[in-house]
Amino acid sequence: MSSRKQSPAPRRILPIKRADGEPLTRLDIQYDLLSFIFTDDSNVFTDPWRNSQLVAFRDLYIDAILNSPKATKALKDKMLASPQFATSFAMLSLLVNVGRINTTMSFFPEMKTAIRTYHPIPALQKTEGNLQDAPRIKHILKAVLLKDDGGVLPVSPQDLISRLNEGKRPSTSVMNLLFILASHSSAAIQQYFKPTEEFSFQLDFLDLFLRTDVSSASRARAFLWLCWNYLEMHDGMPGVENPFSTSENRVPTFVQLSKEEVFRENVDPVEEKAIAERLIASRSQIVRNNSIKDTQKDSARSFDDQDLPTSITDDRSKLERSDINTTRSRATQAAKERKAAADRLRREKMKERAREQLPDDRSDSEYASENLVDRRVESQMEFGDYHRHVQQSQHVPTSASQQQQTNQRPVVDISTGQTYHHPRYSPYRHHSAADAGYPPNQLQRMHRALPPSMTMLQHAWHMIMTTDPLIDSDEELGDDDARIDYSQRIRILSRIRGKSPTPEQECHNPPSNTSRPSLPITGRAQ
Repeated sequence: MSSRKQSPAPRRILPIKRADGEPLTRLDIQYDLLSFIFTDDSNVFTDPWRNSQLVAFRDLYIDAILNSPKATKALKDKMLASPQFATSFAMLSLLVNVGRINTTMSFFPEMKTAIRTYHPIPALQKTEGNLQDAPRIKHILKAVLLKDDGGVLPVSPQDLISRLNEGKRPSTSVMNLLFILASHSSAAIQQYFKPTEEFSFQLDFLDLFLRTDVSSASRARAFLWLCWNYLEMHDGMPGVENPFSTSENRVPTFVQLSKEEVFRENVDPVEEKAIAERLIASRSQIVRNNSIKDTQKDSARSFDDQDLPTSITDDRSKLERSDINTTRSRATQAAKERKAAADRLRREKMKERAREQLPDDRSDSEYASENLVDRRVESQMEFGDYHRHVQQSQHVPTSASQQQQTNQRPVVDISTGQTYHHPRYSPYRHHSAADAGYPPNQLQRMHRALPPSMTMLQHAWHMIMTTDPLIDSDEELGDDDARIDYSQRIRILSRIRGKSPTPEQECHNPPSNTSRPSLPITGRAQ
């Protein structure tokens, strides 16, 4: 069995509970009670906003709303222009003040938020004006303070009595008073209102807004009695008489109603029922218009999804999520391509710098002792000059790219000491597969095209000693180029082995159409 003790009485539901769009009737808000409170004309309350002038409760409550720093200018102007609207708004604010209206309710048809419910109040909406919603109204009430509060507000009925004993009138603002009485519902009233023979029930402060079997007039008088008692002078002061006391007793008495009398109070007139229907229809039209606008906005954002195939509509969210990954992949691929291009350009520049940094005062023997890369660069230059010499002997014009090469380097002839300047050409760029095997007549023309100081044997020996066809073959040369170069060398060596070791007679008549100086002598075979 549970150890929790059951409450002797079920907990009362103070806030009004209604479905969305359902109007609040006079019985719901206890309109007759509110009417008695706000129509009482007893000018007995000190108004701190009118230089302590004595006013009725209605004027005191409305002045407090008008002096709230959270009240908007539009609300203040409407309340000052229409006293009937001011009274209706004050009645609704009083229900919010004591907790009868919770903060989930709204009272204007244009309300759009889904966290609140709309409820027309025909008894309080007979004039034009926005009754706003419960959260805003409560915000306005909470902001009402007196000038001499000093930021420290009383929080209990005893604090109010202490302030009255100190001579402070009023003890607090009327809004803060009602918040305190609602929080201390039993302690605020039970010490003054005792059960009697006529009325044997013990009531608390919130019963004034809930007990429909007690007359509205007697409950309103008890409410005003309590407000004056805690704002102006409490009942314990000697010689103090509350203006809302009865002549027979010091406190008002409650009047219990019969069932027939209960049904006579808070009756909704026909005109208010018509107002309720009109407000409900207005609210329905506003909801439909907002729904159409929302639908149009959604259709514009989703490119009219109802006309698209179901598969596209279902996969739209997936595609939108994949757009981010696609963009990232493309950016990564572009970065890789830029890096690869930069690497290729850097390698080409390094090769060009290596060629340009070759010394200009070294002999062929020094070039032959360099590393493999330097010997390859030198052989490319020599072999390119040889091909150009052959082309000139055969009246073959050089290409435009070759004619534009102006960078030259000196080559020293060991035997004569003469220096020749030859353009730098790579033999592989102008090499063709047709040179792989030379016919006899072509070889004879090549032999006759050689300068008088170099024979075919000398040239072959020079090429063998200073070039390597396999260097950088993976980057610049293909397998066909390497095969062509090796085939050429084999044919030359075969011709050499088939003849006498003594070289043939040198040709002292160089071609007449040669316009460039002859190649240097790099060595004579003995």
